[in-house]
Amino acid sequence: MNITINLENIRNISTLLEQEPDIIDNCYTWSIENSKYSTPIYFSIYLNVNIENQPTALISIQTVHGYYELHNVTNFTVFPPDELFFSSLNNDKISSLIISKNSGVSLFANISKDILNSEIAELDSSLVLAALQLSIINK
Repeated sequence: MNITINLENIRNISTLLEQEPDIIDNCYTWSIENSKYSTPIYFSIYLNVNIENQPTALISIQTVHGYYELHNVTNFTVFPPDELFFSSLNNDKISSLIISKNSGVSLFANISKDILNSEIAELDSSLVLAALQLSIINK
């Protein structure tokens, strides 16, 4: 089931990012800059996008390194002091786009929920970061 991101969520995001978004129609965009880097990232939330005949939120991130997009958002969590987690659950797989106030971006795609429920010490080292990052939203 997709969630509806509402104006209260937008206010919470703006509070965490310490800035108001630019608004065009159903799109809210923040420019996130880190003083160590000269290029910002652009983080956008498109509200009520019709995907598979369902209104949903679409999250996009544009950086100098690439463009990232997450469809069918099923979970959204603010982790003070500086992170936003957006995730999409599809059957037994989870994808997540994580944005940091310091302009960090992480993308995890098509991760098995079984990995998130595993003992960290028993996982292959290549799976540990995904397990740690996503286990906090897999409650």
